[in-house]
Amino acid sequence: GACNELAHNANFCTVLEYALSIGNYINGGTARGCAYGVKLGSLAKLADSRARGSPKFTLMHYLVQILQDKDAASLDFVDSMPNVPKASDCMACVSR
Repeated sequence: GACNELAHNANFCTVLEYALSIGNYINGGTARGCAYGVKLGSLAKLADSRARGSPKFTLMHYLVQILQDKDAASLDFVDSMPNVPKASDCMACVSR
Protein backbone atom coordinates (compact mmCIF):
# COMPACT_ATOMS: atom_id res chain seq x y z
CA GLY A 1 0.00 0.00 0.00
CA ALA A 2 0.85 3.65 0.34
CA CYS A 3 3.07 3.26 3.41
CA ASN A 4 5.14 0.61 1.68
CA GLU A 5 5.53 2.82 -1.38
CA LEU A 6 6.77 5.72 0.74
CA ALA A 7 9.16 3.61 2.78
CA HIS A 8 10.78 1.84 -0.17
CA ASN A 9 10.90 4.54 -2.82
CA ALA A 10 14.55 5.42 -3.44
CA ASN A 11 13.71 8.73 -5.13
CA PHE A 12 11.49 9.82 -2.24
CA CYS A 13 14.28 8.88 0.18
CA THR A 14 16.65 11.08 -1.82
CA VAL A 15 14.22 14.01 -1.53
CA LEU A 16 14.04 13.44 2.23
CA GLU A 17 17.84 13.30 2.48
CA TYR A 18 18.15 16.68 0.78
CA ALA A 19 15.37 18.13 2.96
CA LEU A 20 17.20 16.84 6.05
CA SER A 21 20.46 18.40 4.88
CA ILE A 22 18.79 21.76 4.31
CA GLY A 23 17.14 21.63 7.73
CA ASN A 24 20.38 20.66 9.46
CA TYR A 25 22.25 23.47 7.71
CA ILE A 26 19.64 26.10 8.60
CA ASN A 27 19.45 24.90 12.19
CA GLY A 28 23.22 24.44 12.51
CA GLY A 29 24.58 25.46 15.89
CA THR A 30 21.29 24.63 17.61
CA ALA A 31 19.95 21.43 19.15
CA ARG A 32 17.84 20.96 16.02
CA GLY A 33 20.86 21.18 13.73
CA CYS A 34 21.91 17.56 13.92
CA ALA A 35 18.69 15.71 13.19
CA TYR A 36 18.83 12.12 11.96
CA GLY A 37 15.49 12.11 10.19
CA VAL A 38 12.60 14.14 8.84
CA LYS A 39 9.02 14.03 10.06
CA LEU A 40 6.68 14.00 7.08
CA GLY A 41 4.65 16.77 8.70
CA SER A 42 7.68 19.04 8.73
CA LEU A 43 7.86 18.97 4.93
CA ALA A 44 4.94 21.41 4.85
CA LYS A 45 7.16 23.90 6.69
CA LEU A 46 9.41 24.02 3.63
CA ALA A 47 6.58 25.64 1.70
CA ASP A 48 5.93 28.11 4.52
CA SER A 49 9.54 29.21 5.05
CA ARG A 50 10.28 32.15 2.78
CA ALA A 51 13.52 33.77 1.70
CA ARG A 52 14.30 37.18 3.19
CA GLY A 53 15.05 38.92 -0.09
CA SER A 54 12.36 37.19 -2.14
CA PRO A 55 9.08 36.53 -0.27
CA LYS A 56 7.71 34.33 -3.06
CA PHE A 57 10.73 31.99 -2.94
CA THR A 58 10.37 29.27 -0.31
CA LEU A 59 12.60 26.50 0.98
CA MET A 60 10.47 24.12 -1.08
CA HIS A 61 11.46 26.08 -4.19
CA TYR A 62 15.08 25.84 -3.08
CA LEU A 63 14.80 22.09 -2.47
CA VAL A 64 13.35 21.53 -5.94
CA GLN A 65 16.01 23.76 -7.50
CA ILE A 66 18.81 21.82 -5.80
CA LEU A 67 17.29 18.49 -6.80
CA GLN A 68 16.93 19.64 -10.41
CA ASP A 69 20.64 20.45 -10.44
CA LYS A 70 21.94 17.44 -8.49
CA ASP A 71 19.45 14.56 -8.96
CA ALA A 72 16.57 15.46 -11.26
CA ALA A 73 15.35 11.85 -11.46
CA SER A 74 14.47 11.96 -7.75
CA LEU A 75 11.72 14.47 -8.53
CA ASP A 76 9.83 11.71 -10.36
CA PHE A 77 9.09 9.92 -7.07
CA VAL A 78 5.34 10.63 -7.32
CA ASP A 79 5.02 8.68 -10.57
CA SER A 80 6.13 5.45 -8.89
CA MET A 81 3.69 5.68 -5.96
CA PRO A 82 0.17 5.13 -7.33
CA ASN A 83 -1.33 4.28 -3.94
CA VAL A 84 -0.27 7.46 -2.14
CA PRO A 85 -2.82 9.78 -3.82
CA LYS A 86 -5.53 7.19 -3.18
CA ALA A 87 -4.58 7.04 0.51
CA SER A 88 -4.52 10.83 0.66
CA ASP A 89 -8.07 11.00 -0.76
CA CYS A 90 -9.17 8.45 1.80
CA MET A 91 -7.65 10.46 4.68
CA ALA A 92 -9.35 13.64 3.45
CA CYS A 93 -12.72 11.89 3.69
CA VAL A 94 -11.97 10.58 7.18
CA SER A 95 -10.85 13.96 8.54
CA ARG A 96 -14.04 15.78 7.53
